[in-house]
Amino acid sequence: MEEAVTAAAAATLPVMPDPTLTRLLKAGSYGKDVQAVRRASLKMLKRRPPTAPLKVQRTFGPGMRRLVKDTQRLFEIRQTGVVGPVTYQALRDVGAFDAYADRLLAEHAESVRPKLVEPTQGWASLHASLWKAYSLGRDRGFTDLGTYNPNSTLPSGRPSDHAVYPAFAFDLGIRPATGWGNVKGRAYVLQVCGWREVEYVILGNRIYFGRLNWRRYTGGGHFGHIHVSGRR
Repeated sequence: MEEAVTAAAAATLPVMPDPTLTRLLKAGSYGKDVQAVRRASLKMLKRRPPTAPLKVQRTFGPGMRRLVKDTQRLFEIRQTGVVGPVTYQALRDVGAFDAYADRLLAEHAESVRPKLVEPTQGWASLHASLWKAYSLGRDRGFTDLGTYNPNSTLPSGRPSDHAVYPAFAFDLGIRPATGWGNVKGRAYVLQVCGWREVEYVILGNRIYFGRLNWRRYTGGGHFGHIHVSGRR
């Protein structure tokens, strides 16, 4: 069983993202994605490829805004001078992105993607849907207090989310052990408790089922660590 689960987890390990637009591009934006859209727009308008230095190519300035508006005019879409999903998809549909532009988009997406941290018990010990939340906590400096534990139970005596394999829960240690009074711990809880893949989060004497749905937790034992349970 463990080998099968490990293989399944390995199949979902992070890979290079597909070339796509990860944000709105507008005046002041800077990056490889700006360069990719500039290249695609010039191709669409049948203009010469850019010869300016890379720093200029990757800067969304007045010239880029005019280029985008010209492209939008050609597509007969609203001329905002901002590149969002509509403009991006129009360029994508006509094949304006060549292999180099696609590589630029993929490299930008990779650069802004949160880096995943492997749990101490290994990738297979935690369900993949919780890797991002776990990694965010480790990045904040919290310690790994465990993922899979077949002997873990709820206050009622029923098996907890730690007891399944891969686990649908993880614990992160915090210092000082002040529960809700721990500023970093509280900020983390308020960030992840609204995520779709998170069922509930416990810190100190509070339990959150979504950002605005919380109640007092009386089970104890969570002043020195944060518990996160996933949505099965």
